[in-house]
Amino acid sequence: MTEEYIYKSLVPTAKHFLSRLKFPDVVFSGQVDTILYLKKFIKEMDLQMLSNFMRFCTGSDLVVKDVDSISVTFLILKA
Repeated sequence: MTEEYIYKSLVPTAKHFLSRLKFPDVVFSGQVDTILYLKKFIKEMDLQMLSNFMRFCTGSDLVVKDVDSISVTFLILKA
């Protein structure tokens, strides 16, 4: 394997990022909409934006083996 091949395998793609997202087992109707918008948002990102978002979520802009899932949680705030 060449260094270029190894690096390319570490660059995040929307499909790879989405496959790692883990959502709660029970979600409410408003949360379903949020999940759909998040997935659409990720699919529409360019490579630079996706790398930045990956860094924000995981601390790395590359796909690392230590991160097998990215948990999404919802906070319900009461006024």
